[in-house]
Amino acid sequence: MQTSYSVPEWYINEFNPLDYYHTYYATGQGVFVAEWTEFVLRNMHETFAPGGLKGDILIDFGAGPTIYHLLSACEVFNTIITSDFLAQNREQLEKWLRKDTDALDWTHVVRHVCDLEGDSSNLEKKKETLRRKVIKVLKCDALAEKPYGAEPMPQADCITSCLCLEAPCKDLEAFTNILKKLKELLKPGGHVVIQSVLNCTFYYVGHKERERKRKNKIL
Repeated sequence: MQTSYSVPEWYINEFNPLDYYHTYYATGQGVFVAEWTEFVLRNMHETFAPGGLKGDILIDFGAGPTIYHLLSACEVFNTIITSDFLAQNREQLEKWLRKDTDALDWTHVVRHVCDLEGDSSNLEKKKETLRRKVIKVLKCDALAEKPYGAEPMPQADCITSCLCLEAPCKDLEAFTNILKKLKELLKPGGHVVIQSVLNCTFYYVGHKERERKRKNKIL
C-alpha cells in the first residue's frame, strides 16, 4: 500500500505503532536495532554528556511510540514534555510511562544507553528517571499554525525531534516553516536537536509502504 505524504488521515487510520515497533526496533527483528539505533543513541549520548546540552525543560516533538531518543537527555533536564500527532502513539507512550504489562519493551535500548554511560547496572534506575522526568504526553501537529494548539506551553531550553519532520513536510519550505514555529517555543540561547533521514522516499510499517515524495532536497 502506497500513499502520499500529504494525507494526515493515512496516519490517523493506518499507522500501527506495534507494526512500527516490530518493523524497526524489536529485539532480533527490527531493522533499526543495529545501525540507526546505535547512531542515534551514541549521538544523543554525546550531545547530553557532561559538558554538553543541559537545562530545565526539554520538549520532544513527534516522538512516535518511542522513548529511546530521550534516555540520555533525561539525566540532564528536570522536565520533559513529549508529544505526537497520533492518539495511538501517545497511548503507547503512556503505557510505557505507567509500566503497563503490554507496553512496548525498550529494555534492550535502555541497556545500550547504560553501557554507553559506563554503568550497565543502571538499567531500572534509567527507566525510572525517564518516567519521572516526563510530565506530559501531548498532541502535536507539525502542519498546524500552532503545533500544540491551545495547550499552554513553557519555553524550553531544548527541543528534540527524531524521525518526524521529514514525514509531514513536503518540501524545504515546509520544513523551515515548522522550525520557525518550534523556535518560538525556545528560550533565548536554547537548542534544537534533530535526528533525521536525508533523501528518503518511503518507509515501511509492517507490510505497508509509506511514500515520502520531495519537491526539494531537505538538508
